[in-house]
Amino acid sequence: MNALAVPEHLAGLRVIFSAFHHFPPAAAVALLRDAVRAGTGIGVFEGAGKHWGELALAGTALPVAQLLLTPFFRPFRLSRLAFTYLVPIIPLCTIWDGAVSLLRMYSPGELLTLANLADPAGCYHWQAGKKSHWWGPQVTYLVGWPAAAR
Repeated sequence: MNALAVPEHLAGLRVIFSAFHHFPPAAAVALLRDAVRAGTGIGVFEGAGKHWGELALAGTALPVAQLLLTPFFRPFRLSRLAFTYLVPIIPLCTIWDGAVSLLRMYSPGELLTLANLADPAGCYHWQAGKKSHWWGPQVTYLVGWPAAAR
């Protein structure tokens, strides 16, 4: 299925968790425009707030956790141990992926700009922002729903 053109028989709220940063701006606008065309609500949630503290966390805490937990991952594979401890390709890829994902995330302002490009007629109510977890990290979000649904 193509997220940029969801089949009409799949009605209902569209939700994207921790993946919107994979869409370049033109594709992100097309994804939002398709929800507007279908007249369905959409929620985009990224599990980070795009700030340097989270980047530092992705570069330190995640690899340390990976080093501690790798022997317990199932199914057990010697190759996983080798590429974690002897030649640390897996932790380096984890650091790279986390850093690049954080840097590619859209800010709330950028999300609203994309939403306005997808909905130039203003048929939707759009809201974007950040909410903090009780323990600190943030979730960046964009939600949109048809104005007539109010």
